Amino acid sequence: MKKTPAIFRHSRPSIVAALATLLVAAPACCAGPPKSLCSVTDYKILNPNSIAVECGDIVATAGISGQGGTVYLGDDLSSPLPVTFTASPYDDDWLFLLFTPNSGTMTPVFKAQTKYKIAIKLSRTLVDAKGNKTTEEGYTSTLIDTSASLTLASAFVAAGGPNNYEVKSHLGFQGLGMGLGPNNLNQTVDCSLVVENFTGTFTTKRAKCKQTQSALDGHPGLPDPGTVGTLELFPEGNADTQSIPYKIAELQNIFGTPMTLDPKSRLGQAKAPATKDASSYYVNGSYAAGRGSKPGLILDAKAAPPIGRLYGGWQFAPTVTANIGSNSISGMTYTDTIDFGLTESRPLELRGALQEIYASGSAVYETDREFDRENVTGVADLRYNFRGLYSPRAVETLRMFGNRQTIAKAHGITLQQSDVAPPFLGYALDFHTGIEFGGAIVDTTVKATTGKATIALPAYSIFRVVPQVHGLLEMGHLSVDAVGTPRYLAATENTVIQLPNNSLQLKTVHGWNGYGVLTSAFSLDPAGHFSLNVTYKDGFAPPKFARINAVQAGILVKF
Repeated sequence: MKKTPAIFRHSRPSIVAALATLLVAAPACCAGPPKSLCSVTDYKILNPNSIAVECGDIVATAGISGQGGTVYLGDDLSSPLPVTFTASPYDDDWLFLLFTPNSGTMTPVFKAQTKYKIAIKLSRTLVDAKGNKTTEEGYTSTLIDTSASLTLASAFVAAGGPNNYEVKSHLGFQGLGMGLGPNNLNQTVDCSLVVENFTGTFTTKRAKCKQTQSALDGHPGLPDPGTVGTLELFPEGNADTQSIPYKIAELQNIFGTPMTLDPKSRLGQAKAPATKDASSYYVNGSYAAGRGSKPGLILDAKAAPPIGRLYGGWQFAPTVTANIGSNSISGMTYTDTIDFGLTESRPLELRGALQEIYASGSAVYETDREFDRENVTGVADLRYNFRGLYSPRAVETLRMFGNRQTIAKAHGITLQQSDVAPPFLGYALDFHTGIEFGGAIVDTTVKATTGKATIALPAYSIFRVVPQVHGLLEMGHLSVDAVGTPRYLAATENTVIQLPNNSLQLKTVHGWNGYGVLTSAFSLDPAGHFSLNVTYKDGFAPPKFARINAVQAGILVKF
């Protein structure tokens, strides 16, 4: 028997698929290619048996009707699913597709975490001015993904309010906890935003959520498909720009499964924090030179990532700060301070000239690079922001974005924060009052950095009154930041200074001991995360209260 050439050998499924393709293509061979009556630009999965698809290339879907079609699993076009469906106009530019299994039961057609391809046969009846009717036939097709994640749109700022985020999905929501469901929409409820930081650690932030689905005009019982799968998110407290939003804990889709957020999403404004106090992460590596001191390398760093959700409006954060260097203590050009602590903070919005009081409290272990100080202190601080005196470029950019986004939405335009150029000028002037209290918990022994000299440092009490004035001026890539702290020591404190001959001397400190820092920086990137900076420091800072008089230049990184 003559062997059949391989090119003519096919499995039965391949033959069936080839015949199906020929049957579909046969009318097109004689009548020209079928016309596309709907180019799908969006879709919404309303429930496991119905979908709305948006047609972006026609004035209205009126007059269009479905003539059947086929549903495939993924890209496998050889095995259509045993499903039939109808298509009918749903809104001016949406079609409603209702799917029924061939078994006749209304069992779910679509399953979670699956991709489908839907080919739809359409027809449209047109009526001319004389009443004559003509019918044209066409088609459309679309890919449907029931595993689609949530996307987080850019933030906008309501007048005097927190950052708002718009969350969108192709899938409808089943509900939000016990406080929100399909019959209880457009109400703001408590929810939990789970975020991941750069270390892979998940934390939970308290938030408010509002499902913004609305009814179709003229049909109160039907949802507007453009609003299906939309949510407004209001995280409480300051947004951490390094946090990656992972999910809204209470939110599930129509399949009853949790929904994760697009990993490319970020919280907070794109621009870097304007100051060290506003930064979650701050690293300033610099070269220092000071009067009567050796040049050296200086590290001024801070890590204070917010953790957990808000408790009564308070945000907690572990805090580590260090200002250490490589040169000698005499004529010191750095404060030689290392602090470990836990901070809680919250803003208190007011009306009138005083717009906001930002309250913070900390428990701090205060030491130095040699770890020969053992101070434990409590810190309480109130920052006063007066109306018209707090306008950094980052804040003004968000305000501009909020105003322009409102106008853009009214015209159907999608606006991203990157579309808004920040203003050239920014400024801030704020005032602080605070106290530091506690004490050195044990007597310690201080060793000289050079030589073998040692001296006993007796324990002492701490009570400091800490007023502060802070000013910021931003001009494009250039910024100038000034902080003045005239600290008053109500209790006498002990310290040790190292003399030029490397001997040690016990000294008591009391009364006013001021400290000032003036920093100028030139940002190297548009967001201002990386900068070249020059810093001038002068005065006396805890825990050593040795004289600091230095100029430092280096690279600053802040997030």
